[in-house]
Amino acid sequence: MFDSEPIHTTPWLLCRQCRYEFKADSRTFRDYFQGGVRECPGCRRAVDWWEEVVHALIEFFGLGRAIELAGAQAVSATILLNPGEVKLVDLTEAGIPPEARILYLNLTTNGSGAWPLLVHGNDVLHRTVGPRFHVYGRPFHESSGSPKVAVWAVWFRPEDGEVVLPHLMDASREYSDGRFDRLVVPANIAVESALSPLLGRFVEEFAAKDEARRFLRDGATYSHQLNVLLPMLAAFRKLP
Repeated sequence: MFDSEPIHTTPWLLCRQCRYEFKADSRTFRDYFQGGVRECPGCRRAVDWWEEVVHALIEFFGLGRAIELAGAQAVSATILLNPGEVKLVDLTEAGIPPEARILYLNLTTNGSGAWPLLVHGNDVLHRTVGPRFHVYGRPFHESSGSPKVAVWAVWFRPEDGEVVLPHLMDASREYSDGRFDRLVVPANIAVESALSPLLGRFVEEFAAKDEARRFLRDGATYSHQLNVLLPMLAAFRKLP
């Protein structure tokens, strides 16, 4: 199916001074929280990862970059698409799980003659796209040969019972699409769902489990957890 071997990519950031590409995977962020400021391997500039991510989200949030930084994965491949042809693109053959959700999809013709269009069903505005979909090669001028089409997909596989990442994916997708008014609720759910158990474990270091639970439920509610307890935890753990 694919004209070239699919490539699974890692999120990256650009150094604002020398344009060196940083890997922005989970290990990178874990190292940041353990060690704080790091050096750019290119120009040796002290790099604050928080500042770099915020800059990237503001300046380069297109092409699914924001979704990747939130924890999604990406794959790129090339297919051949003739004018007037309907072709099945099966990304499970590129290693994407069948139950994955495609959060961002880019189809770009690298040749001439056929413009790739995503084929949909009767429900035209249905947003869910899985790893198997059809594309139609819309002719736009005469051409010989089969033009190449680049496929870029950012995807995520939700786990059963998982709350934080699915809502974070929804929020990052709304941000990537420029629907800023719609990202607040899923982003807030993701933060609150991650914050409560984290602070619960922290408070249990100083109080019995039942007392800690009552404290977070009746006393230090979500606003206090976010604005008081979380900064206390960061200072206590010497986090950046």
